[in-house]
Order: sequence, then C-alpha cells, then structure tokens
Amino acid sequence: MSLDPLTCELLQEHLRRRQAALDAADVELAEDAFVFSPDPASLKPWNPDTITHKYERHARAAGIRSSLKELRHYSATQLLSNGIDLRTVAGRLGHAGGGVTTLRFYAQFVRPADQQAAAMLSSQLTELRKRERLWELFNEIPTVDLDALSQLATDLAPKADLDEPTASAYLQEFAQNRRPRSA
Repeated sequence: MSLDPLTCELLQEHLRRRQAALDAADVELAEDAFVFSPDPASLKPWNPDTITHKYERHARAAGIRSSLKELRHYSATQLLSNGIDLRTVAGRLGHAGGGVTTLRFYAQFVRPADQQAAAMLSSQLTELRKRERLWELFNEIPTVDLDALSQLATDLAPKADLDEPTASAYLQEFAQNRRPRSA
C-alpha cells in the first residue's frame, strides 16, 4: 500500500527512536522486525486491540467521540467521494471481492459529493437543452446551404446560448442527418 510523505516521515522517526533504544541496549534490529511491537527487539507484534485502546484513550482526552473503525468509514467515504476508484479504496482497506464490502459497509452518503453529482447532471442537461434549442431553430429553416453553415452558426448561437464553434459543430451534424422535406 502506498503511503503519503508525512506518514513515511513519521515511520522513519519511529524507526530512529526504536534504533536508538536498541543501540543503548546493544541489541541489533532484526531484518524481519515488526514496525510496532511491545518487545524491545520488535520480534512480536502488538495485539491488534492495542491501537484501538490507545486511540480511544487519546480521543476521549481530546473530546473526540468516534472509534478507530469510524475513521476507516470516514477514510473510505472521503476517498470514494473524491474520485478514488472503488478497487483502490477496497484494496487500501484490505477488502477482497471487488469492493462489495467497501460499498455496503464503508461508503457513506456525502452531501458535497451529492451536490457535485447534481451540478454535473445539471450541466449536462443544460447543454442538452441548448442543443435541442439549436435543433428547433435549425428545423425552422426550410433549406440550408452547407456553405452557409458558418454564418448560420453565427446567427443562431446566441439564440441557443451556445458559443459559435459548438453551434457550428452541432449544425454540421444536423445538416448531415437532415432528411429532405417532402413537398
């Protein structure tokens, strides 16, 4: 798993402190030593509950009402709502199976992400409305000379609230797909 620079710096400082303590006791750090260990030589790991209990003590002292597990939920939610793909988030959490567990138990509704989704959909709908308006204006013209599409884009773009290059591209598409009117 990738780590951010600050976490790497903190782990290096932890290793320096551990190494200094071992040097003072004239003990060598084993190649396969655990990063976190109650054992001075780091030969056995901490009990998994150790961090949970330490977090609870520090959180209580700081007036924080959350559990370590809630930080996992928060992390997953933040990563997903900020565009990190589900497989990556699931992998960081140690979840197998393509992210089903991650989505079911860890991903929470986040209002800013919901607002971003609404804005994106609104933007797309607005663009579709503009295109539809241009299509309506285009269909009001009985015949269109393909050489005059550039001028037509200049004339119709403001009425459809589009910029000229976009209007021109749409008009070229419309002209190519237009069926001749029957008399």
